[in-house]
Amino acid sequence: MEVRAHNFSSALEDIKRRLCKANFVAIDLELTGVSAAGEADGYADTAVERIEKSCRIVESYAPIQLGITICSLERELSSYSIMMAPESAFLCDLTALKFVRRHNVDLNAWVDEGVRHMSREEAAFPAGLSLCREDLLEPMRQLLEQACGTSFFCEAPRLRAARQRGLDLNTWVEAQGETVGKDDLRRFSRLSSGDAATACQDPERRQAGLPRLWEVLRSARRPFVVHCGFLDVLFILAAFERRVLPRDPTRLAQLVQECFPDGIYDTAYLHEFVSAFRLWPLGLHDFVRRARVNQLKHGGDLHFHLEELTADRYGNVFHTEDDGLTHEAGYDSFLTAVLFSYLQEFCYKSLRHSLYRFYLHKSTDSLCLGCASTVGAPPEIACKVFDSTRLIVAELKDADAKDNTTKRISEARQLQNESTFFYRKMDDSFLLIPGCAQAKLVQLSALLPGVTWIDFYSWQEQARCQRSAREREPAAARTFTGVIKSIFVDRGFGFIHCPESTRIYARDVFLHQAQAAGLQEGQVVSFAVALNGKSQPQAREVKERWFTGVVRSWFPTTHSGSISCPSTFRMYGSDVHLPSLQTNDFQVGEQVVFSVVLRSGQPMARRVTRRPLAAQPGARSQEAHEGQEHDFGRAPGVAGLLALSTDMLVAGKLAVPAPVGPVRVDCVSWTTCAPTLPNV
Repeated sequence: MEVRAHNFSSALEDIKRRLCKANFVAIDLELTGVSAAGEADGYADTAVERIEKSCRIVESYAPIQLGITICSLERELSSYSIMMAPESAFLCDLTALKFVRRHNVDLNAWVDEGVRHMSREEAAFPAGLSLCREDLLEPMRQLLEQACGTSFFCEAPRLRAARQRGLDLNTWVEAQGETVGKDDLRRFSRLSSGDAATACQDPERRQAGLPRLWEVLRSARRPFVVHCGFLDVLFILAAFERRVLPRDPTRLAQLVQECFPDGIYDTAYLHEFVSAFRLWPLGLHDFVRRARVNQLKHGGDLHFHLEELTADRYGNVFHTEDDGLTHEAGYDSFLTAVLFSYLQEFCYKSLRHSLYRFYLHKSTDSLCLGCASTVGAPPEIACKVFDSTRLIVAELKDADAKDNTTKRISEARQLQNESTFFYRKMDDSFLLIPGCAQAKLVQLSALLPGVTWIDFYSWQEQARCQRSAREREPAAARTFTGVIKSIFVDRGFGFIHCPESTRIYARDVFLHQAQAAGLQEGQVVSFAVALNGKSQPQAREVKERWFTGVVRSWFPTTHSGSISCPSTFRMYGSDVHLPSLQTNDFQVGEQVVFSVVLRSGQPMARRVTRRPLAAQPGARSQEAHEGQEHDFGRAPGVAGLLALSTDMLVAGKLAVPAPVGPVRVDCVSWTTCAPTLPNV
């Protein structure tokens, strides 16, 4: 069923009725972007790095279509392809938009007829997002800087206004080259006063849309199924639960399990986990066909009963090679449901093991978000897909070596009838060969000139060292945020822990006593890095890190409460506690400036002060925005990218006075050399 705003209510009633008899629900999404330019997935990545990158992608791009297929115990399938209206601010990747257009997704209908939505967090506390706009735009700033014109910034009200003035978005996307010109970008990224007024009237319509569907799906308590679906799950959480996602694996795992209490299964994970499937194609359509052939061979085909509209649109799935529907979200969710039904027959015992486990592209690990949320247990989020003691990398000197190696692997598999002889392409120069014992390796390496064999973990260590070396030079000009891990006063030094710098330098950052004056353990600081004589990282320009946030709760009797801040939530996965040692009374929804200290791993606000009224978004009249042009078509520096916010000036400087004394504005935080804020 094609679902638009005009028929959403009737579709919702149909979904409610069918969920009562559902066995599971398959989902799929089509998106405005799925990758970070310059950060291709690779076998050197850790699971934590993948989570962090995935969260940045999800907070930057937007969903276009949501596909849902409900499968009953009698294998009756009902599919829905729902247009999700664009909301707020987001990025569009030209490659992704061209991709969905090639697969017949109507972008005009996306803007004009999409069903509105908003997250539970925004509905409960709208000020938390509206007043922290600069922090919300930070992941987009990073991705735009890397994209160099292949992605562009978009305001949803502005996009709708362009459509009302006659823009054919389908034609516009198809006509674009590799990058978007500045003149075209202005029509999507500059809010007028009329656009802003329209956006302010939307909350009721947004809550009456897809949030109702999300509540129905959650309350039904049915398992969900995805294919290569870790990003899809995160996009669902960002759209319906909270815009900003925690980077901490344990916090993220808890959120996933709270929202999907009956579990999620990833068919791509089963493809890698069950050895019999590893030689089958991973692509969804081909995987389904191979699974059906296997079912016909061993037990006869399964019988599916398709709801009338689903049968009309997807009924020929097994009878055509190219049905033209691939990558329509409803169709992909339909294929996922069919595939999972076959896999239930083949490997029922493996399903329990696969609960909350997700496939990672180009990785020997899978994500295990079931174990990571166990209270009191270490966050074991990376689960080995293959036997970790039998991973070999073939380094290929040229194309002939590659052809000979892949041919030899295929011959060895056929001669020995072993599914353990297979390979995964790492890049043009390396092949990953799992399951090769020493005897098999000797046999495989015979008559293969131009091939060098390396243990996988040795290769991975070398690849990470090479990556760190490439990143060290630009890192010298960067500012990091970390926590003072320890200070040894009697020895005159300490250490700063920062996950980002640790990935580059493979250790905590040394903190000399000259840089640590006035600081304490657990305090969150900003710092730059210089290498000492031993090429080890040493902190310089260490300053107390300042954040802006919004008071979420305040209890006058105890003078305590909590602060909502996107930046700190990304870091710690929770609101910042506003302790009882306050000298000021605050109001819920009031914007504040504060620094952070960790106590037992929990963020505590200190030196809290109100952000001056003139500094708060909306203090200027909306007319002040008219006539301003924000240039998103180039790859500007940090200062220029600040212009992403419609509450910022074109020059890239915040239109706000300093909260106290001289302040340096650094993207989304305030860093003050000598603050004179009240102590807390």
